[in-house]
Amino acid sequence: MNAITTIKPETSLSRAVPQPNGSYIKSIRGKRQLGMSLPLMAFFITVSTIFVIVAIIYGPRYFDQSKASNEVTTLSDLKANVVAYGSRVGAFTAANSALPVLVGQGIFPRSNVGGTAASPVVLNQWGAQVTVAVGTVATAGDSLVFANPGIPEGACAIIATSLDDVALRVDVGATTTKAPGARSDPAAVNTACAAGGANNTLTITMGR
Repeated sequence: MNAITTIKPETSLSRAVPQPNGSYIKSIRGKRQLGMSLPLMAFFITVSTIFVIVAIIYGPRYFDQSKASNEVTTLSDLKANVVAYGSRVGAFTAANSALPVLVGQGIFPRSNVGGTAASPVVLNQWGAQVTVAVGTVATAGDSLVFANPGIPEGACAIIATSLDDVALRVDVGATTTKAPGARSDPAAVNTACAAGGANNTLTITMGR
């Protein structure tokens, strides 16, 4: 008798399941990595944009405040040098207070002085040229007057209210914001500095 052969029907489980090749797996991983990196890129771009905006808005203000602080320190040192020089020469005159003479006597910080010995140039923190003249508060030649131009509004307000122990008199533009024997008037300082905008001139009178 012949043997009966039973043919089993092919099931889905018995079929060979094709395995994904290497390139397919890499493609999936690449898409997953790309999907994760896009939100991160958007986050970093947003943060960078915020930093740029903050720098644009607050950067100049910060640098002006830093320069104002440095200028106040420079003026305080200048005051000490003016007193020391005045004690040596007595009354200030056009001859003993010419800019080359004052520079030669070390009145100004060396870092602020340019030009030549015969024609020196004294600059402030904003690169504007400072000039000097003989002043009169009580008597002729009892003071020196320094004109300090090119100062922005914010820095102007800081400097002009920081000189009570340095200057006898302070003028912002045409406005006297500190008179001899008095303290600075902050309200007058704010108004005068705002009027001068980005180019205020502080005229500072220092006694000997």
